[in-house]
Amino acid sequence: MLYGRQAELSVIGELLESRSGTLIVRGEAGIGKSALLEHAAAKARGRVLRVTGVESEADLPFAALHRLLRPVLDHLEPLPAQQAEALRGALALGDAPRGDRFLVGLATLSLLVELSAETPVLCLVDDAQWLDGESADALLFAARRLHAEPVMILLAAREAFRTTELPELRPGKLDAETARRLLTEQAADLPPTVRDQLVAEAQGNPLALIELPRMLTAEQRRSALVPLSFSLGTAQPVTERVLLGFRDRIAALPEATRSCLLVAALDHHDELDVLARAAGLLGASLVDFAAAERAGLARTSSVSVVFHHPLVRTAVLLACDIAARMAAHRALAEAVDDDRRAWHLAAITLQPDEEVAGQLECLAVRARLRGGQAAVSAAYARAAELSPDTAEAVRRWTAAAQAAVEAGLWLLAGEQVDRARHLAETTTPRRAVLAELAHVRAKLEIEAGRPLEAARLLHEGAEAADDLPTRLSLLGMAGYYIWASATHPDQVPLARRTEELTPDGAGLPAVVRGINKAFRLILEGGSVAGQAHLTPDPAEHMPSELRFVVAFQSLHRADLVGMLKEAVELVEDCRTQGRLGRLPQAMTLLSIAQLLNGRHPAGRATAAEGMALAADLGQPLWRGYLAGVHAWLSAVASAEEEASALADEAIREADARGWMPAAC
Repeated sequence: MLYGRQAELSVIGELLESRSGTLIVRGEAGIGKSALLEHAAAKARGRVLRVTGVESEADLPFAALHRLLRPVLDHLEPLPAQQAEALRGALALGDAPRGDRFLVGLATLSLLVELSAETPVLCLVDDAQWLDGESADALLFAARRLHAEPVMILLAAREAFRTTELPELRPGKLDAETARRLLTEQAADLPPTVRDQLVAEAQGNPLALIELPRMLTAEQRRSALVPLSFSLGTAQPVTERVLLGFRDRIAALPEATRSCLLVAALDHHDELDVLARAAGLLGASLVDFAAAERAGLARTSSVSVVFHHPLVRTAVLLACDIAARMAAHRALAEAVDDDRRAWHLAAITLQPDEEVAGQLECLAVRARLRGGQAAVSAAYARAAELSPDTAEAVRRWTAAAQAAVEAGLWLLAGEQVDRARHLAETTTPRRAVLAELAHVRAKLEIEAGRPLEAARLLHEGAEAADDLPTRLSLLGMAGYYIWASATHPDQVPLARRTEELTPDGAGLPAVVRGINKAFRLILEGGSVAGQAHLTPDPAEHMPSELRFVVAFQSLHRADLVGMLKEAVELVEDCRTQGRLGRLPQAMTLLSIAQLLNGRHPAGRATAAEGMALAADLGQPLWRGYLAGVHAWLSAVASAEEEASALADEAIREADARGWMPAAC
């Protein structure tokens, strides 16, 4: 029975009755989120898929999605071939090609909808704050695009799990009377005065009401006059007291049982034989889990170990000293696959070690092939921390920041850039690394609404670059950002400097030089009429940023069909390579090209999709630009209210960020 949760049960009941939609249950540890998910599972009519986020898997791309969908992976055949292949690639199934994060999200949605043709589907995701970034993206992508399909997604999370535009349910603390009823059920033998004291200590937290009685000594159970050993004062969160209670119960277990719990806590693995191998290397066996089961701390299923509560996993780490934790990591490193092995070795490496750093970099490369940019960033960052050579550390921090940008993790990217810059001051990194570092910094400045500062950094990167394609790409973007900035006295001088830095030569250099000359003439108030418009050789490789600028400049030569073709290819490439961070920019170009080619419904759909993705990734700049395009297309479609609201958003964002295009 769930005490004091009538309102919450009613909301969940409405979701189950509607058979379609998404709900996030958000709150502190122990407030009853998992119990509400259990209630939903018990009441569901249809197929139930479940997964629990695990902190040790947060840097393994698509780990949680694999566990959620594993029971239904034999249903992939009806999916469109491209989606099925993308999902297989993301989940590392066989020899499937790399996973495309956009297509993985679409495939996840398609698979759930396909399953729902037979019976309604309920996805239960507990501890969503610990999902790996790629799994979270795929699930939220699907969640935001559910309409009338009989698919329900119910997520439980703490405050750290960031979402937008999804309904939330926040269970509150239990009132005193409800807390007493729950406590009476759990510990009826306690004197009323002791129960009153526990109700006060628990502060309305259901888990605390269940667990605090187990922490009482025999003397405390008899009298409220004996101080409670776990009473830490009102300033201490009640969950901390419960955590300490779990820790003390774990510390009292036999050493072999603690070893088993530690192995399970450090690596969530759904194959008991893997846990058995690691435990065996520590002198324990799965039989030793029995003591933990009797203590109510964990249970073993046919495939895995399930902790009574996520706090138990944390308490295991607190109860075991560093020597025990390192021994468990070593044992796990011998029992798991290459991806997990690299992380376990990194956990026991306390000094710089190029061999381990190299294994982490290999892990980053594999993660990139699966489309997991967040995991790429994490692996490169840890590799940087373990790099004995400072110049290599700068290179790896820069690669980590670049991947974080691609994943839309802007704050993390900024922190990693700071680490790279600090180390770069103490060594002499390769010119290519300095150019890449300047490029990443420029992207951060663009996202912060400082396009002219971004252009200065792109100049810096271009001067450092030791290869022509990189230099041209940086200068092409510099010219565009200078033109796209809100009016400023520095625009013309910066445009002239960009043109000066652009290399001479035929082919692509001539194309970029012509583009930057056109930008400079426009800013000076001149005309680009009569200017030669050069087109790049299709066989000549161009970085994606330069492709954006060149395609945008198709406007000047009235090559609208070419602009559309290049925009379509650019969007497809961003999706294939898992570069979600660049996709809103590419979709902006595509929506404009569709508009100019008279494909208004398609352009409107692209703009709407791009806006949603930009919101998901935290890119208000491109969302604002897309809002401007969407507003124009909505007006053409006679959707006056929508057009007005979108125009207001576009102008608001442009004014706030020193950015010109959306307002124009």
